[in-house]
Amino acid sequence: MTKEQLALMTPEQLKKLEDDLWLAANHLPETYDRKKFKEKADNVFGMILEVAKKHIKWVA
Repeated sequence: MTKEQLALMTPEQLKKLEDDLWLAANHLPETYDRKKFKEKADNVFGMILEVAKKHIKWVA
């Protein structure tokens, strides 16, 4: 997901994305690299915070 795609999302869509990510984290296959999943999730939330801090779409 790109910063541009995140910037177009509504607060409700962002909340659903967050919920979906954490739900997925609880149901990862044993062979899935949990460290990589956490890194990817952290990247998504980092982009959300970055966009919010710049006041592009949301309030930080």
